[in-house]
Amino acid sequence: MSEVLPPSNTTITEQEKKDEKSFITKIKSAKLALGTNTETKVSQDFSQKVNMLSNLSGEFFKVLMACLLAIFVPQSCNGDVCSFSQNFSELNIYNSFVLAFNFLTLASFLYTYWVEVKRENWIINHLDYDENESEYNLHKFKDSYSKITSRLEEINAKYFKTYKTLKYLYVCNFIFSAVLVFHFFYLDYRTITTLLTNIILCWSKISKGYELAEKSVKSEIALSYYNFVNISFNIIDPDYINRTTNLTDNNKETAINKQEDNKQIELVVSNEDSNKV
Repeated sequence: MSEVLPPSNTTITEQEKKDEKSFITKIKSAKLALGTNTETKVSQDFSQKVNMLSNLSGEFFKVLMACLLAIFVPQSCNGDVCSFSQNFSELNIYNSFVLAFNFLTLASFLYTYWVEVKRENWIINHLDYDENESEYNLHKFKDSYSKITSRLEEINAKYFKTYKTLKYLYVCNFIFSAVLVFHFFYLDYRTITTLLTNIILCWSKISKGYELAEKSVKSEIALSYYNFVNISFNIIDPDYINRTTNLTDNNKETAINKQEDNKQIELVVSNEDSNKV
């Protein structure tokens, strides 16, 4: 007759294994969920910056041609189309003035892009977008995050001033260039179509940026330019909150450690004084 072992130990062991597996599964699920949220946030910021840079690179050549009208608009030189080198040689006084103003306008455009990209990066790093909140939701953070909202006001003011300057320069550049190509070097219909096409393409960018900057200043909000649909970053970025919270906690911990060290020093000094006595 074979010996029959009691099944109790075996049953308990299997149950413990099941509990252990369940516990490990929960931990892995929690870590996976946390990692997914972090990766989602990182990918969101990264995609916003990639979208900004792709739009920026796509506009560069358009801006280049729209600003340097004295070079890229077809003109007549002795009955033929002026070559690239002819646009820089044998210039009269007005032609030199317009050419210089073209480059001034281009420099203003590039500076505007620089201000715009810096603003967009700052917004992405410090703010976030929540579709469940209104575009004016940032107003509720004026007291709790006054440093952020004050900095946003400064950035918006500079952004609007830059676009305002660019707008006036661009209009003057169009007028000066139109006088040059129509009065001095008019060729044919290509002069008109090229001039108007370049002006309209870039004017849409200026008008959009100017309106966005003006609304951002007046409404004290963080409208983003480099999105298919203009969105308002309406909450504080959770990553920024975590960074500042950790920094505050570290400062508190450092202060506590310093206090403890000072107490230890005072205690040692007092003991030495008592021993001397």
